Amino acid sequence: MTRNIDRRAFLGTTLGLTALIPKLTGLPSTMEAQTPATDVHTSGRHDDLLILDRKRFSWPAGRTLAVWISPNVEAWSFDSAVDAAVSPNGGNGPDVINFATREYGVRVGLWRIADLLDGAGLKATVALNSAVCEFYPQAVEEMKKRG
Repeated sequence: MTRNIDRRAFLGTTLGLTALIPKLTGLPSTMEAQTPATDVHTSGRHDDLLILDRKRFSWPAGRTLAVWISPNVEAWSFDSAVDAAVSPNGGNGPDVINFATREYGVRVGLWRIADLLDGAGLKATVALNSAVCEFYPQAVEEMKKRG
């Protein structure tokens, strides 16, 4: 069974009800402009220029490609439920699968990546959580030595 709805009448009635909102909530009945901020500061790290006003950027020596290598290195507690949604045990007990992945990354994967980069003469940075510094200080020191 198909019902024919007069959309204009429906919207007119519905939008008419919005006038009741200020009365029911105590809000002002007219929209007021947001008070402009008077103490706004920039980061100071770059000129605040629209892209249209900026000079054209070019890489050194006329290069046309830049690659940023930034492996993610993490340390988590064995009983953390951070990734419980993707673990088969669904948060009931230790998250063995996700802990093992992260633990393998610091114990083996990081060193394989570092050796590969050293062999290619490439430098990288790293995205890590602060627990890595606490639980794997040897890894942090070794990566510092490698630059």
